[in-house]
Amino acid sequence: MKAAAREAVRRLAARHGVCILIASLGRSGSSMLAQACAESLISRRPFPLRKHLGGALFHFAPSIDTIDFKPGLVYKTHDYPPKQPLPTFVRIVYTYADPIDIVASLLAQHRKDGDTWIAEHAAHLKAGPVDLDDIYRRDVFHFERHFDQWMAARHLPLFAVRYDRIWAVQDKLATFLSVPLTLPPQRARRSSVTGIPEDRMGELMATYERLREKIDGCEMVVARDW
Repeated sequence: MKAAAREAVRRLAARHGVCILIASLGRSGSSMLAQACAESLISRRPFPLRKHLGGALFHFAPSIDTIDFKPGLVYKTHDYPPKQPLPTFVRIVYTYADPIDIVASLLAQHRKDGDTWIAEHAAHLKAGPVDLDDIYRRDVFHFERHFDQWMAARHLPLFAVRYDRIWAVQDKLATFLSVPLTLPPQRARRSSVTGIPEDRMGELMATYERLREKIDGCEMVVARDW
């Protein structure tokens, strides 16, 4: 789509008055949610056009600091929270999941796309070079630090939700975003712990035990009024 057409679509979507940032721990439904938000921004358009037009609104941002925030756009990132205030029209959704499910999904994606994909994903999480074999014995992607910093980001317009709760809080999420949000049907996660070597499961559980306890112990939804 040409730049002029993209801008026309953005102006159409900007009637909601928000720019949406989907931040994520990774492998936690962020792509699905970002696409759904983009399509919902143009929900008045005929259904067959929404996916195509929504793609003009959706961007991946390796760094939040580089985003040119404008109403009517949707960004996805795995970056850490910004230190500076954001424009008042920005709304942030942070998604996360059980780290064991995340690891299983990462391993499945690695089998499909190889080392290059893993290196890119690590860079997006600001984790630096990783040896994937180390993922069983230490938090090489720094999932816990990422989760802690986002959950402590009380200076931001933030709605934090666990992946498997997104559908249950759809209406609250739509209210927070000021968008008539429509989600695709909920499906079971494709990744499975059956892809994790049985002899390493105990090691994996021990490595992520503290983060799992934090996630299980926090509210499923953390919404802040803005």
